[in-house]
Amino acid sequence: MYILRIFEVTENSIGGIEGYDEFEHGLIPEKGQWITLPNADADEEVTYRVLQVVIPLRSSCENIVEIYTVRIQENGQFDDALYSLLPSPFDK
Repeated sequence: MYILRIFEVTENSIGGIEGYDEFEHGLIPEKGQWITLPNADADEEVTYRVLQVVIPLRSSCENIVEIYTVRIQENGQFDDALYSLLPSPFDK
């Protein structure tokens, strides 16, 4: 099992997705994969594209994985300019 921390990258910031700041899951999504997550109220689903998968170097627990995502728009597009906001693996 892995402890996943899923973040959403937007134009102005990188923030956690409510309910997905730290949860256990058996699989790690791959870069480029689309994932669909229920929102915090579980009344609708939101689709994200995985931009980056990071395993922090200074993690006290080796099974923590950070997933950086961007929300997929209704037309299936996403803003690939948001890649520039991603943290460098060396920032960890």
